[in-house]
Amino acid sequence: DNYLNSFEKKYPNLGGINKRLDAAFKPLVDKLLILLTDDDVNSLIQISSILRRLERSDLAVTSSRRALSHNSINTVAMTTLGAALIDVSENREAIDVLERSLELNPKSVHAMLATSRCHQKMGHYDKSISIAKNAFRLQPGSLPTAHRLISAAVASKDAQAYRDAKKVILSNPKSSIKDERWLNV
Repeated sequence: DNYLNSFEKKYPNLGGINKRLDAAFKPLVDKLLILLTDDDVNSLIQISSILRRLERSDLAVTSSRRALSHNSINTVAMTTLGAALIDVSENREAIDVLERSLELNPKSVHAMLATSRCHQKMGHYDKSISIAKNAFRLQPGSLPTAHRLISAAVASKDAQAYRDAKKVILSNPKSSIKDERWLNV
C-alpha cells in the first residue's frame, strides 16, 4: 500500500493513462460481451475483429474458425482468419486461406491487403507490391490501401508506388500523419 502511494506520487499521469485506456477499450469489451451471446457467422467475425484489436489474435483465430464452421465459403471470415493467422505468424496457412478468399471474391480489398502484408512478412516482396498495387487501383484514395502500398513499396524498393502512396497519405484529411519526415525512408 505504501509502495503504491509512492508510485502514484512519482508517476501522477499514470491515472490519466489508465482512464484513457479504459475509455478506449470499454466500448470494445462491451460490444464483445454482447456478441458472445450470439453464435452466428457475422457475430463471430465481429468478435474476431475485436479480439485482434485487443491483441488477442490467438482467440481471433478460434472465433474465425468457428465462423467458417457455420459457413465455409464466407470470404469475410476467411479474410479475418487470414489476418489473425498472420498476427500469430502462421503465414503459410494464412496465405492458403487468403488466396482461397480471393478466388471466391477477387475484388476484396481487405483480402488483398492482408495477403500483401503476409507476402511481405514472408519476404515475397514482388508478390506483396503487386497485390498492394491492385488494392490501391481499386481504392486509390483509401488510407489503408495507401499505407499497405507504402510499406510494400519500401520493402520492394518501388519508388513510383512509394510516391503514389505518399501523395494520398499526405493529402488525406483523416491521416494522422502531420509531418512527412516519417515517410522519408
